[in-house]
Amino acid sequence: MSPRSDTAAPPRAERDPAVVPPVAGGPSRRAIAIAFGLALGVLLLVVVVLLSQHGRRLAGTNNIYDRYTVVRLAAGGETCDHEETIPAGTAFVRLTVDPAGTGAPLTLQLRDASDRVLARGRLAGGWSGQRVDIPVPEVRRTLPDANVCIAAAGKLWLRGYSAGDVRKGTDTNGKSSPDSIRLAYVRAGSETWWSILPAVAHRMGLDRGRLFDGTWMFLAWVALLLALAAVVTVAAVRGLSAAASVRRIPAAGWLCALVALISGTAWALATPAFHVPDEVSHFASPSSAAGCLFVPTYRSITAFCVAGA
Repeated sequence: MSPRSDTAAPPRAERDPAVVPPVAGGPSRRAIAIAFGLALGVLLLVVVVLLSQHGRRLAGTNNIYDRYTVVRLAAGGETCDHEETIPAGTAFVRLTVDPAGTGAPLTLQLRDASDRVLARGRLAGGWSGQRVDIPVPEVRRTLPDANVCIAAAGKLWLRGYSAGDVRKGTDTNGKSSPDSIRLAYVRAGSETWWSILPAVAHRMGLDRGRLFDGTWMFLAWVALLLALAAVVTVAAVRGLSAAASVRRIPAAGWLCALVALISGTAWALATPAFHVPDEVSHFASPSSAAGCLFVPTYRSITAFCVAGA
């Protein structure tokens, strides 16, 4: 005996409001999947092409903006920037010059905290442009608390920003300043982004605490991005309805929440703590430790402490 029509199970689209019923004349699910696959394929091809391009790559920077001129050297003058961390693999030290133009010969010294010379570099006269790369012997291991000293045979103006501390600033012809020179450390030769992935993975695992240190952080970040792509693909191909979330939390809502969670976690792993110059101020504004309130100002952080704290 066949079941009655009024007791038969309703179609799936009626049972699950998260599923969009097919629209007459609209694209089929297969067509949507093919279009989405082609878009992902093009995106993947673009990423592969970009990462395969050759060029000089940075080993690191001193995380200082090049906002204004901080050092004005006359012919024969010298300036030293203090407490620099010079990463392993550095083969050029890049300066930002203001105003741009043809310059005189430059010499550069890398010194340790006791002012002992570790390496020397020289650039012949006739250079031009706003960014100048001075070659040095390749740094084999990271040099902490180093001093970078630059001397010029002619006028040289260098750009940078305030370091907020005279100990981290510059000494120019014996005069100390809290301003610091913008310095970038460039690797030797021409490399693709693929070739420096091991260095990127190593850097992403540094200074994250005992629990989160290690190259596995990079692998976890890649895995999260792949998971994010898979979730977005499923959501797009299924054609989930956002309107259904008004009545209840459908699969669309859970997928959107999962996308946000994975994306936020991935970028939190990719960005080290205090990675950018203003991150310290972002942290200091709401912080209160040991009875002190740390208030960020334009160029520094001022601590207001309670007596006896």
